[in-house]
Amino acid sequence: MRELAVVGPTGPTRGRMIIDVDGKRADVVELYATHYRPRVVLFEDRWSKPGVHEVRIEARARDGRRTVAIDDLVILSSAVTAGPGS
Repeated sequence: MRELAVVGPTGPTRGRMIIDVDGKRADVVELYATHYRPRVVLFEDRWSKPGVHEVRIEARARDGRRTVAIDDLVILSSAVTAGPGS
């Protein structure tokens, strides 16, 4: 894996996500928003070289708001580049 994006909704009933990558805390994502937004990039990470990574996502309640949803995990394993003269 070379790049990861987590996509999902935010809104007034949303909690939080705790994201660990390769055993280290990468981010705490607050999903609360005053208005519902159905598709938001919630988290992104990039690595300089393709490889295997462990990503752990934990759903947590926040101030009584319990809803956590993920719609897509977008994973890129390599990039395509144009050669000279393309």
